[in-house]
Amino acid sequence: MGTSLISPDPYAGTRRRVYVLAFCLVLVFGCGSRTELYPAHGKVYVDGRPAEGAIVVFHSKAESESSVHKPSAVVDAEGSFVLEAEPGDYRVAVVWYNQASQAARVTGAVPIRLDPRYGDPRTSPLKVDIGPSANELPPFQLSRSSLNISNP
Repeated sequence: MGTSLISPDPYAGTRRRVYVLAFCLVLVFGCGSRTELYPAHGKVYVDGRPAEGAIVVFHSKAESESSVHKPSAVVDAEGSFVLEAEPGDYRVAVVWYNQASQAARVTGAVPIRLDPRYGDPRTSPLKVDIGPSANELPPFQLSRSSLNISNP
């Protein structure tokens, strides 16, 4: 019973310092490269009126659909939105839901106010190019009818 369970390690202090240093380097430099984000200001109108509450999502043409970060914003009462995105080309999806009180009683599904193709980046006709500076986007002029779309 005279044996100690703790054996002296002459390198324990050095090893501990190496682990702490490695941890600090990971915290300072991160695990991956970070790309700078740039502001994008835009507007969404439906039939000439601000689409307050609509959700705008940018889908990068360069990344896979499984990419975690998708720049998004909610349209305010004036029809404006602001988000930050990496420079590049994007497909834009816009969804605009009715009030939750209009949800279907059986399924709970909330009806949308726009043609569903606007909400799918594969079918949405909306596209933007984000540059490495502040970006003032042309307004998205949408219509409840799927035939009238304007995005210069």
